[in-house]
Amino acid sequence: MSTRSYIGISDDLFGTNEARCLYCQFDGYLEGVGSTLFKCYNSEALADSLTAKGSLDSLRETREKCDWYDEEDKPFRVKFDSESKDRYQDVFHMIDYRYVYDRKTQKWYEVEATRFFKFPAYLPLENLLKAVLERKEEA
Repeated sequence: MSTRSYIGISDDLFGTNEARCLYCQFDGYLEGVGSTLFKCYNSEALADSLTAKGSLDSLRETREKCDWYDEEDKPFRVKFDSESKDRYQDVFHMIDYRYVYDRKTQKWYEVEATRFFKFPAYLPLENLLKAVLERKEEA
């Protein structure tokens, strides 16, 4: 079984609820793809390069080391609202995590969305990763 994710970039995530995305098949959870994005792709240039083309099996520390599902695949637009569908089924049901780099704020976000809400919640990835680390330290 895999933890699927979208990895995207947006010019104005909070204004448009939309991003250019690629699909990633494995390790989409916060400690996997989320942590790698924050540590290794934490700039507009790196996020833009990563999401320029392709679909991933697995995200790695550099674009060149990534395991590509189809490197020639084209990125696609995703609108994060309750009305939107995409080519990999429903954005809210089939994809476990949605990561978007917002050019306007220069930050990564995890998009929390369900079909019951018209607009998603954009959670700063940095805050989520800190919470995961704190939970592990408490355990």
